[in-house]
Amino acid sequence: MKKILAVLFLMALLTGCLQPSEEEKSTLQVNAIGTLKATPDIAVISFGVITQDEDPNKALKANSEKMNEVISALERLGITDENITTSQVALYPEYEEDKIREGEMRRIVGYKAVNTVKVTVSSGDDIGRIIDEAVRSGANEVRGLYFKLSEIKSAIVYREALKIAVSEAKEKAEIIADSMGIKLAGPLKVSESGPIMPARSKALAVEELVGTSTPVSPGELEVSASVYVEFEIKRGVKDG
Repeated sequence: MKKILAVLFLMALLTGCLQPSEEEKSTLQVNAIGTLKATPDIAVISFGVITQDEDPNKALKANSEKMNEVISALERLGITDENITTSQVALYPEYEEDKIREGEMRRIVGYKAVNTVKVTVSSGDDIGRIIDEAVRSGANEVRGLYFKLSEIKSAIVYREALKIAVSEAKEKAEIIADSMGIKLAGPLKVSESGPIMPARSKALAVEELVGTSTPVSPGELEVSASVYVEFEIKRGVKDG
């Protein structure tokens, strides 16, 4: 009895394997990109304080005092602690610049202390005033300024860009199908990649800022979404 069941089971397996496979579908694949422009609502400014002294402790102390003055000035403008983040604290030896003979080590002549903070504010704030006050209070390095979209705004804009990309994919597929005289049954596969949201940056030199009222405009950023859609082509159906 067991042998009979085993034979029947094997025959069932072979029968399933010998069934003809589903006919392979013909498809049309398209890629599309949707892009929207949006005004950034976040600005990030990077300020630095650099101090130098022959004594490393004095270099660090002077640096700390100056940075505290910069932070106090920023707080007086209404910027909260949570929006002021330390991004670098470092102390570097400085060596003599005179040429030395082979095998000799350069002599340390002093130390440089570096402290950098990132300040995050609304792009609608008076960015120029913030930069001016920080420089007047002791910041002697402005490493840059860049604008970006907040998470909420970027999600809203990306969804709209994605809708544009999907609509563009459908339109492209319809144009190709009409041109080739074929009919589409509908999408078989859809995938998306993104978002692509580059930040807009601006280089700022301290020498250009001292004694001036810094003009700053956020401009616009482009948000892009990309989709890939694979459409099934109807068998045996052609226009004309």
